[in-house]
Amino acid sequence: MTANLEYYRVFYYVARCSSVTKAAAALSLSQPAVSQSIRQLEKALGSSLFVRSARGISLTAEGKILYEYVEKGYSAFPVSYTHLRAHETRHDLVCRLLLEKKKKKIRNEKKHVIREENT
Repeated sequence: MTANLEYYRVFYYVARCSSVTKAAAALSLSQPAVSQSIRQLEKALGSSLFVRSARGISLTAEGKILYEYVEKGYSAFPVSYTHLRAHETRHDLVCRLLLEKKKKKIRNEKKHVIREENT
């Protein structure tokens, strides 16, 4: 596999933001450049990483697995992450807040399902 490390960074942001446009803004890249990086990574890995639809973009099963590894890689560099967070752009903040909101919604939905199963 000869995928550029930059492709993984772009993948991480697209997955995190659930949007090519928002990821492009957060990375200060053009939307076509982000799309091209994703296509190159998918080509290098021989697998589709995202499902594209009129409603947006979401991870495939393979994309979810890759995201877990890439996310762990990002968390392995806490000093860098803290430094980046201190200098995050408005778009990074929006993506982070949207991700936190989605996680909270998923947790609440899981609690609701568990309560229904227990009744």
